[in-house]
Amino acid sequence: MKRISKIIFISSVTFILMCISVTILVENTGFEFANGGETFDKVLLFGVPLAILLTMFRLGYSINSDFTNTIQITLTIVVGVASFFVLTIFLLLDLCTYTNSEALFQSTSDPSIEIIERDFGCGAVDSGPASISHWIVEDYPLGLIHCTRVDTNAIDLIEWNRVDR
Repeated sequence: MKRISKIIFISSVTFILMCISVTILVENTGFEFANGGETFDKVLLFGVPLAILLTMFRLGYSINSDFTNTIQITLTIVVGVASFFVLTIFLLLDLCTYTNSEALFQSTSDPSIEIIERDFGCGAVDSGPASISHWIVEDYPLGLIHCTRVDTNAIDLIEWNRVDR
């Protein structure tokens, strides 16, 4: 039982660290999730609190008094439930997003690279129209895209083919 408890604890901590690392990398680079991050948000919303609660399995291989174990279990449950509510609030408050509208141009050298029109809006809290801009979007594995803003008046039409609508 101690071996299983250790495996569950180490897996839970590893999962939490991976979620934190992916979040930091995506927020600090030009990469985005292709589907707007909805799947990753769901993994964060349910996976992190569950992983925090699963860290209670560390109690199986530590020798503590009953009072210490009770405090650890209570604190772990409180932190797990609190993290669920905090992540829910952050996901609900993040209403401003980009929406990929349509592809305008496709690269002649690499068909996976496109210039697309993107709308930026803030959902129910936005009183004005969405701002529209043009972006070069490159597809990467694992559902990631890299976006770079571009001026479509300055592109070389030899390198780009217009996409038929």
